Amino acid sequence: MNEPTQPSAFSESLLLFDSAHLTALGLSLLAIVCVPLIGRCLSVTNRRRAVWALIVFAVAQEVVDYANRASFRELNLIQDLPLHLCNYGLVIAAIGLITRNRFCFEFAYFTAATAVMQALLTPNLDDLKNLTEYIVYFIHHALIIQFALWNVVVDGMLTSRGAVVRTLLLIVAIMLPVGIVNWLTDANY
Repeated sequence: MNEPTQPSAFSESLLLFDSAHLTALGLSLLAIVCVPLIGRCLSVTNRRRAVWALIVFAVAQEVVDYANRASFRELNLIQDLPLHLCNYGLVIAAIGLITRNRFCFEFAYFTAATAVMQALLTPNLDDLKNLTEYIVYFIHHALIIQFALWNVVVDGMLTSRGAVVRTLLLIVAIMLPVGIVNWLTDANY
């Protein structure tokens, strides 16, 4: 069965809203706001290049995340499947950023404004084993908000009627397969 992992010495040194947390929040906010504002000043061609650069950066931070995890423990089904809402949020936000798909944008926008913002403000510090994981955690969550904000600021996208309901329905639809995986692997995604 799934045995609880013990907090690392690194995670025990962290506190909500300590200097490291405030610095991570400040840098996240800077990137969330500045990147779309810079994107707004770019030509259409350079905007597309910037979008692809952001996508490459998002993929690279995921590779760093999994490589870091593999460096201090074996990857496993209980802890490492990308089944958290924010994992879905990043993939869907990236699709929305590339395609400007309204549904993907709306899902990213509303999850960014709620779940992702909460994850940034009140991270589960016990899950963070080292500085790399800490940094990647904030980058991952900031990218979701940044991608949705890019769609608003650069692409001029707005949410439409029923977007909140559609977002909630997708979240509920995601819950069933994730719940089955939780049950089968004794995980907690």
